[in-house]
Amino acid sequence: MSFSPTQQHVKGLRLFAFGLTEAGMYEAIQVSQVLDNMPIALVEQALERSTTDTNTAAANWVMQQLQQSNPS
Repeated sequence: MSFSPTQQHVKGLRLFAFGLTEAGMYEAIQVSQVLDNMPIALVEQALERSTTDTNTAAANWVMQQLQQSNPS
């Protein structure tokens, strides 16, 4: 089976994010501990957009969302 470079096939999309507690246990997190408190939901939305838009368009959308939530 071959696919064209522009064709994408997605069956399901779900992002699982975990943080390590001080007790050494992993627990689900809703806000990134690495990406300057970026909501995990925003990352999920960006991944969803990347299935229908170009990577550049999805990245631009993320930048717009971040600029709106953190105006300079």
